[in-house]
Amino acid sequence: MQIVQNSATTCFNESKAVYSNGLTGTLTVYDGSPQSAFGVSVSGGPQEVSVTARRIVWTISGVAAGTRTISLAGDWLPNQHVTHSRGGFSYSFAGGPQSAPVSIVFTAEVPPRRH
Repeated sequence: MQIVQNSATTCFNESKAVYSNGLTGTLTVYDGSPQSAFGVSVSGGPQEVSVTARRIVWTISGVAAGTRTISLAGDWLPNQHVTHSRGGFSYSFAGGPQSAPVSIVFTAEVPPRRH
């Protein structure tokens, strides 16, 4: 299903929703299926990724425990410790019926200035 409204587009199915307004893109995954949008790939369970030019917010949630993974194109720095290997990051989520979502913010790595 696709909805187009002014400059925003939303596409969704039983596993995901993808929203874009030209400045921000959001990928929301409802289940454990691997999904991709905006140069980001995720897998492992419910999660949401909001992407702008210099910032990515990865929010992990859901009842199911397990490892959630995200792969990002380019060089990104997380605001907290996240396991990193081969261009991807992973987070072991405890899950549970009353579990609070976890948000990890990535910022684009800025190359050092030349003098």
